[in-house]
Amino acid sequence: QRPNFLTFRTFQQGDGSVVEIRDSGPGIEIQNISKVFDPFFTTKEKGVGLGLSIAYKITTQHGAALTVESDATGTVFKIIFTTEPRAK
Repeated sequence: QRPNFLTFRTFQQGDGSVVEIRDSGPGIEIQNISKVFDPFFTTKEKGVGLGLSIAYKITTQHGAALTVESDATGTVFKIIFTTEPRAK
């Protein structure tokens, strides 16, 4: 059994900065990756599906990007801030 972990990391990437949040969970199923930021999408029995959609909206309204990557070894969310303003 793998140990559980949650790590936070910040680093420079090109002309911007990245906040990375990584876990060692089972990952997000491939068919759900494109839906994780959709309002009311949840895989939890008692979930409401608003947390990630709210995080996505706040992030993009501040000119940053929120991405997700996942496989069987865990999930990585990245908040990417650039010095160039993003189109709204």
